[in-house]
Amino acid sequence: TLFRRAAASSRVILRPGVPRNERLRVIELAVLDLERAVDFKPNFADAHLMLCDLSFLPGGDRKRGFKAASAAIDALDEANDKLRASTAYMWKAKFGDDLDQQLADFARAAELNPDNLGILRQQAEFLHGKQQYEEAVKTLRKLLDATPDDTKLRLALAESLSRIGEEGI
Repeated sequence: TLFRRAAASSRVILRPGVPRNERLRVIELAVLDLERAVDFKPNFADAHLMLCDLSFLPGGDRKRGFKAASAAIDALDEANDKLRASTAYMWKAKFGDDLDQQLADFARAAELNPDNLGILRQQAEFLHGKQQYEEAVKTLRKLLDATPDDTKLRLALAESLSRIGEEGI
């Protein structure tokens, strides 16, 4: 199938030593297969999620990633697949360009999969990257409540606190 061929092609991307031009060619072929697959079956959530993965690679197409994430959300919401829908909402947040909507998408991802601390980690990184340090501090504190011995989180919190002129963890 188109999806299997795209999945096999995309594994080449992860192999060490693959020349850049070969990697780009494989990505392009995988994207074409996935786009044909979703043309044939618009609610094919796995294909949409793989398009998100490929679109997030260096040189990827953010608009294509956003469109794929939105389509995956529609398909997964319809299937009532909350865990995978949370992944699609995270992708949508990463590809979006409206800060309020991106924050709403991260919140929805966390709501759908509340036990996944990875969502909060990605949200904290996102907020820090967008220079939303006060919000990053809130998210990092939630993470530290769940994993108080995580040194990397403590360092990230200290960095965010220093950006807003506060001290202490």
